Amino acid sequence: MIQLYNEEPISAQRNYMAQIRRKKQVEVFSAYIRENKTIFGAAPQNGMPVVLSYYSNNTHLDVVAEIKDFVDEFISRTGI
Repeated sequence: MIQLYNEEPISAQRNYMAQIRRKKQVEVFSAYIRENKTIFGAAPQNGMPVVLSYYSNNTHLDVVAEIKDFVDEFISRTGI
């Protein structure tokens, strides 16, 4: 999970991901999931995964789309 600013990872996280790719030669996923304490914090309490919960705001829809994008990328890279 990352923090976003203007719909992009914050500078410190962008730099860290670039450093990991360059120095450690570790692949980093292109898809990311934004940190959202409200949405993710309520999931265990509600006993329901974030993607099945309902919130009437665009942030929740964005998070669900980001999870789907990550899963699609994971499947594509691993061949599962």
